[in-house]
Amino acid sequence: MRRYGLQGTPTFLLFGRDGRLARQLFGHVPDLRLGAEIMALVLEAEPEGSRG
Repeated sequence: MRRYGLQGTPTFLLFGRDGRLARQLFGHVPDLRLGAEIMALVLEAEPEGSRG
């Protein structure tokens, strides 16, 4: 728990493609917010011109 500075449970740790911690969300996270956070990470990691 110390490595990532966790406060308790539930804690969501989202890692980028490079393996680094990208987001840390503490407490209950609604499904829509969690999905939005994941999509934001996916879009950050995509090379230019690879969408659509």
